[in-house]
Amino acid sequence: MTAFLLMLLCANLVAPALTVRADVSAIPAQSSVLGPQSFPTWHEPDANRLKFGIAGHMWWLDSHLDEFMAYYHQLGITNVRLSLDWKTFEPQPGQYDFAQFDRVLNRLAAEHIEVIASFVAAPAWASPDSAACAKAQQEFDKERLTCGIRPDAEPEFRAAVRTVATRYPFIRLWEFWNEPELWTHMGHEVADYLRWLRPFYDEIHAVNPGAVVAANTLAGVYYVDWLYGVSDNTNGPSNRPWDAISFHPYGSIMKPGSNGQIAAILPGPIQDVRKRMVDAGDAGKKLWITEYGWETTPDQQAAFLQQGLPWLLSQDYIEIANLHMLHDWTGEHYGLLTTEPPIYHTGRDIDASTRFVPKEPYYSAYRNFPKPVASAAPSGPGMLVFPQTGHVIQSELRAAWERLGGMTTLGLPRTAEYARRDPADGLWYRTQDFERGRLIVRPAANGQPAHVDADLIVNAVLQAKGWLDPKTNTTSGPAAPEPAPAAPDAFWFPTVGHAVASPFRAAWQQAGGLVFLGMPRTGAVTENGVTVQYFERGRLELHGSDVLFGLVGNDALTAQGWLDAGGGPISNTPTAREWAG
Repeated sequence: MTAFLLMLLCANLVAPALTVRADVSAIPAQSSVLGPQSFPTWHEPDANRLKFGIAGHMWWLDSHLDEFMAYYHQLGITNVRLSLDWKTFEPQPGQYDFAQFDRVLNRLAAEHIEVIASFVAAPAWASPDSAACAKAQQEFDKERLTCGIRPDAEPEFRAAVRTVATRYPFIRLWEFWNEPELWTHMGHEVADYLRWLRPFYDEIHAVNPGAVVAANTLAGVYYVDWLYGVSDNTNGPSNRPWDAISFHPYGSIMKPGSNGQIAAILPGPIQDVRKRMVDAGDAGKKLWITEYGWETTPDQQAAFLQQGLPWLLSQDYIEIANLHMLHDWTGEHYGLLTTEPPIYHTGRDIDASTRFVPKEPYYSAYRNFPKPVASAAPSGPGMLVFPQTGHVIQSELRAAWERLGGMTTLGLPRTAEYARRDPADGLWYRTQDFERGRLIVRPAANGQPAHVDADLIVNAVLQAKGWLDPKTNTTSGPAAPEPAPAAPDAFWFPTVGHAVASPFRAAWQQAGGLVFLGMPRTGAVTENGVTVQYFERGRLELHGSDVLFGLVGNDALTAQGWLDAGGGPISNTPTAREWAG
């Protein structure tokens, strides 16, 4: 019988500092399904990357999508915080319209820009006074004074949260409501905010157990203190419905005795919020700054950015920083861009014909600001760190990687987590690629629990070899169907016209068979003097009497242009290192 060894094929990579060994013979038949469980809170491995984000708006992005994407890339934007307005995607009970959201969110996923989704804005039909809410939603800045959610609309609220989380499973970072203190019925009293934060948190985690949910505040420490007090009295300290705190520390509001004078980032209010989190035992949870900015002259904006952003970057407990915002509009002039002709205070709206131009020197101050990758390897609860590739494995992906055989079957991570579109359903999923395969995080849906699947990564490799035509799905060469065996063979799969070759049968079974490797996609073939066989999710190779997993993940990444011919990462793709060390 061939041996199934715990060793690596890639001799030029040394073992990681933390190597997880697994007995793949113990993998259960349904090893890809995680089932209900909790994971350590996800953290951005690079302490700097998500601090180069921006606060955006769905409707303006939708009307200027190509233009704004070009600006995002020119500026080095890594994440966009967007409102997911309940009133927009469910205008009538049970009637969902995701057209605008699909256009914007899927494009961001395709461009490898992280989305921070702020769930906000109940539809009028769910409000205690539907008519008054509907009227208020037609008047600028009146909605927050009138609209809320009726207690008996909780089932519809929960269904809306489940629906949007299931439709966009690549969204990992969620924020509940925007500046709830300003909403008469959704946070002016913190108990009202917690009343809806709790079911929101539960539904998001039911769909995506590894998601991160942030509670939001504009006011700062007094609201956070109130939040902790009421939540702990109601649910207990071990059952707080948030994984992070998001804060909007506008200098013109937060500077004591300033009489409205604008200042750069003020550490005091941010540090006060952080101290309250630490005092409450939440030092492991991160602080997000999901809006900051200055409504003043471009010269002052540039100066404040150059003073304030370095401080934000230096605070390791701050995970996210989003500048408010990309452009001016009729009601604000916070933007890095202005409109041409200017519409600030003119009453005109932005439309498809509006032109945007950089507001100098502010635009260039942000564009040219150094955006270094952190030099030190990250650390965090549940985080496996691999200095060889500059990536980590954590949360659901770590659990699946370990259960499926770890270094033996999947190998080192070659990408960060990113969003990949599944051609089977058109949805984008959280994904991570490894030397020998790819894992995809699937949300809970249709009665099935959240789970992690090994992806059909070999198709891309076969296409690159010319053995699989993606348009017709026909195969040729070693992937062409073989004649059926004369005698019954349990390892023969008529669907693809191949059998698991005899040298690989024991290893294929030991690794989980169909559940992990899947059906054979070729017969046994010789490549570089080695007998190999391709399966849907991996490649087995015969080295003497030893059967090993081949580096099919590296091959797939090279085929799509994310690794160079020497196996090195390509910049501006998910293979790029998450830290410099």
